[in-house]
Amino acid sequence: MRQRFFCIFGISFLILSLSCVLAFAQGTTQENVKAGEFYAKEGAQYLEQDNMEKAEFSYKLAVMFDPNNKQAKETLSKIEAAKPKVVRAPVIKEVQAEEEPEFVQTRKEAQEEAQPKKGVPKKSQAEEEGEQKLMPVGQFVKNINEKIKPWQISGEYRVSAAVQDGDFEWNKSNFDLWERNWRMLYGENKENTYDPGVFDRLRVNVDRVQDTGWGMHSNITVDPWSYVGKSKKVTVVGAWGDPVDIQLKWWSNTGKTIGESLYTRSLGDRLVLPELNVKDGKTAAFSKTSIWGDEFNIPEIEIEKTFMPLRELWVDYNQEDFKFRVFPIAYQDQAYTSDDPLELSNHHIYWEPSPWLDQWVPGINNKGASPTDFTQGRWSYDLAYYTRDGDGTRLNSLRGASVDFKPFETTEVNATIASPKSLWQGYDSFDSLPGAIRVKQGLTDYIKVGGIYTFRHGFTPKTQNDSQNHVFGADLDYEFFPEVHLKTEIATSMSKQDMTTDFETKKRGNVYQASIKKDIIRNREGGLDKGVYGGELTLTRMEDDFDPGLANYRFTRSDAFWGRHIFFDNPNPKKSVIRQEFYEGLYKPSLTYFDMLPTKIGTGIDTGRDVVRFNAEFSPTDNLEMLFDVRNVHNTNGKYIETVARNENTITITPKLTAKTILMYTDLPKTHAGVDPFLVDSATDLPYLNASMENGKDPSLGTASLGLQYDATKWLTLVGIYEYTNDREMATGSYPRGLFSEFTSTTSPYENFILRSPRLFLYDQGFFANPSYNYFNIVRLKAYLMPTDKLDIKLEYTFNDNKFAGGIDDNINHASITIDYDATKNLSVGGGYIYSRSVDLGQLAGETVSSVNDHHDFFAELRYKLRETGRLLCQYGVSTRITPDTLVSSSPYGGFQPTLDTAHIVKVLYTEKF
Repeated sequence: MRQRFFCIFGISFLILSLSCVLAFAQGTTQENVKAGEFYAKEGAQYLEQDNMEKAEFSYKLAVMFDPNNKQAKETLSKIEAAKPKVVRAPVIKEVQAEEEPEFVQTRKEAQEEAQPKKGVPKKSQAEEEGEQKLMPVGQFVKNINEKIKPWQISGEYRVSAAVQDGDFEWNKSNFDLWERNWRMLYGENKENTYDPGVFDRLRVNVDRVQDTGWGMHSNITVDPWSYVGKSKKVTVVGAWGDPVDIQLKWWSNTGKTIGESLYTRSLGDRLVLPELNVKDGKTAAFSKTSIWGDEFNIPEIEIEKTFMPLRELWVDYNQEDFKFRVFPIAYQDQAYTSDDPLELSNHHIYWEPSPWLDQWVPGINNKGASPTDFTQGRWSYDLAYYTRDGDGTRLNSLRGASVDFKPFETTEVNATIASPKSLWQGYDSFDSLPGAIRVKQGLTDYIKVGGIYTFRHGFTPKTQNDSQNHVFGADLDYEFFPEVHLKTEIATSMSKQDMTTDFETKKRGNVYQASIKKDIIRNREGGLDKGVYGGELTLTRMEDDFDPGLANYRFTRSDAFWGRHIFFDNPNPKKSVIRQEFYEGLYKPSLTYFDMLPTKIGTGIDTGRDVVRFNAEFSPTDNLEMLFDVRNVHNTNGKYIETVARNENTITITPKLTAKTILMYTDLPKTHAGVDPFLVDSATDLPYLNASMENGKDPSLGTASLGLQYDATKWLTLVGIYEYTNDREMATGSYPRGLFSEFTSTTSPYENFILRSPRLFLYDQGFFANPSYNYFNIVRLKAYLMPTDKLDIKLEYTFNDNKFAGGIDDNINHASITIDYDATKNLSVGGGYIYSRSVDLGQLAGETVSSVNDHHDFFAELRYKLRETGRLLCQYGVSTRITPDTLVSSSPYGGFQPTLDTAHIVKVLYTEKF
């Protein structure tokens, strides 16, 4: 209750303070004069823009605050004199009713509105003065900002509550509940897992904004993620005498500790801790069995709580050729993203945390094993991935500094150094220190060379340097023909880890890349104009022992699952103004569709791979756009990995009829018994073990699909898509098959000692198809009806032979209707019903059969624009309108289902920005 009290108190205090200050300002003559001057100045600006309506309104405000403002009064008189005169009666009689001039109707309406309404008492002068004093927070802050320039205040506050399954909730949110992870099998709600998103927040940003000179930014946020806690480190010994160190991490948004996987100190066993309730500052004692069957009796553990409202703080200095910034605490967007061809700093897929947030986890000497072995230290993004607020913002922060400067006209230098910090880490604690320096030099107008150096060091809890990585790279950009570039890069890496132990390992590797690239100039709609073409031919060799450090290619090497289907849906629909403004106001996404688009098609590039890739886009006619992409991949020893080819076409048959096609084939080598051909460990790149996989089968995947969109009328659009495919893996992200996984470990000799490595394996794979995969059909039909400007209706139907298809996109077997209606300019209502058929994942574990079940999902919501920046949302169920670009396991095109069955939750949320 303490957190909610402080949050509500903070919000109330802010509103009350602003209202009192405003009331005082209204009653102070000096302040009224200043307000009159401000609005008179604003009116003059609107006059310069020929915006007479807004100018008149500003001048009226000026006179209202200061009746003695001569300039405002004179200008108002001129505006009135310039208005069209009322047409006299004889002229009106000569005008036909249907031809009546617009200004005559406007004046009539104005006269009618000026008449007192029957039954409505006239407001007293005191009431009118009181209304003037109740200025919205946003307007008041805007007025304050005008007076304190170049300083600026902004922020938001939100309050929410819900009744979920009969229980009242005021603080319940965990973004990880959106993920398609273990909860789908073993969680409380299984396939109906979702984040209730119930929390309060007060955020205040203070900025000093200037084009040159000193600047500053701070972000103070009071919400459930501002209250965290952790325990002291406790050592618990199992029944076998194997000790494990436990340090619980708690946060207020769930009121529970987070679940973690811990390794024991002697045998290297693994203990998985659940999320634990905290009562009276302690967790209850409980017993837990380890992966290998050891029993651990864990005592009650006390949690020490901390309040940390500061999310961002930096100071910078800007000049034309010099920029410097110090950020004591900041989000991951302060990490340096390099522009060299391989993007050796901060390369990663959109849904991953920045590699700059990785934390070093020291290795473990398993002295109790026979023979003794060693579990190597590792770079982990587990906490960075998991720790997100209700909007999906990653809360692991960076502490550091950056500088950008141009010592000469053709020379540019960029450098950043920063250390990551988790929510539960002391500010004086460091487990990682990454950095990058980039230098670019223009030799001529057409030739540029560059160099890059990245590093990161990992530290033990005693701040000993336990791991280090250094990458040196050089690149060339030669524009030998207009918009055609020859780009090359060569880089080398040197790495050491477990340096503080007797089990130190080293590796060194290189990467080489050369490409010829023709830039693509797109039109405003994102398409290509007639005759426009572009593309790239790239050759890359990245050796096994090359360690990119601050770059991760593991997930950009393959196609995004949503990129292997046809979509017509606009990811940024321009529908009704109120709905568009409402969701932009409530759910401002940290990612956009255009952030995701570059990773739609994989590059094939990763460590231990030789890649040849050709990509081309062109528009030979006004009605045709074509894309070709092919990549051939071998490992650095010449062993074949894959060949992936695709052709996409967009054809404008008539102004009303558009067609899209995709032809795609992924050629893969024959399978090996016991080894999965698709799923790999993201940390080691080792394939998952799969006892169901037979030897010598062909896992290759092919897809042919055709889509048509017909704009039948202004109010009716029809879409039909047919897909013939055997792709049960890459086009689904191996969902849900990949959820059935667990850890084991393997050992291997290294010089004079033995290394132990974790190994992922799959189980219960008998439910799913194995290679060679049979082809099946998918049919998707959609109708968009817009009978009026205020009413939108969307009908969908999908038939899919793959009974395991899930709600990550619109390929699940379902029929649905969604309706949105704008009742007024400020009020919009909507809702929908989805009938779907799918296999219940929660029933699969331990079962011998898989059955397809019916599911019914109903949701409704009311959206009210209370004021310009204030939004009220009332919801029942879980709306499909949750922004897809923040749900990393779903398609950015939408069409996904957050739940299969109706979520019995009633939620009320009010948020306002200022």
